[in-house]
Amino acid sequence: MVKLINFYQNLEFEIHLMNLSLIGLRGSGKTTLGKFLAKKLNKKFVDLDEEIEKGANSKIPEIVEKHGWNYFRNLESEICAKFAKEKNLVIATGGGIVLKDENIKNLKQNGKIIFIKCPIELCANRIKNSQNRPSLTGKNFIDEFQEIWEQRKEKYEKAADFVLEDNGEKSLEDLISPIDLLFI
Repeated sequence: MVKLINFYQNLEFEIHLMNLSLIGLRGSGKTTLGKFLAKKLNKKFVDLDEEIEKGANSKIPEIVEKHGWNYFRNLESEICAKFAKEKNLVIATGGGIVLKDENIKNLKQNGKIIFIKCPIELCANRIKNSQNRPSLTGKNFIDEFQEIWEQRKEKYEKAADFVLEDNGEKSLEDLISPIDLLFI
């Protein structure tokens, strides 16, 4: 009986230390939800895009303009690997994190991945005035979102341990309630 109790105590401890990584399209709410979730679960919040910018001492559009998307994706993978090794984090990833299998493998080594599935129109509306989101395809906003969604949707779904559907009508509290069941 003591071994069984110790097993469950250890399991509970490990669950609380695991990372939660948020994936999804730009504008799906990874950063907003991540900050809220980290505070609720008493975890540290990390935004990988912010960490890339700190490390490069440049904004993402400047990095992409100067060095190109491949260079940026390599920086993203380095930062992802670094933070994936830590514990007790909520990690907001960039929308393209799923483009490299190594990123998903790293994020899963010490945690679970939550895919925030959000309608394209809602994502586009949330970031339409942002100056920190360089074009990925050179197309207009909605066409670009549609193309990116088609390229990535299977990767998001395959990588996800959990899917949160956000249609913009739920409060943050209601949106994370399925996660609460696991961690609180």
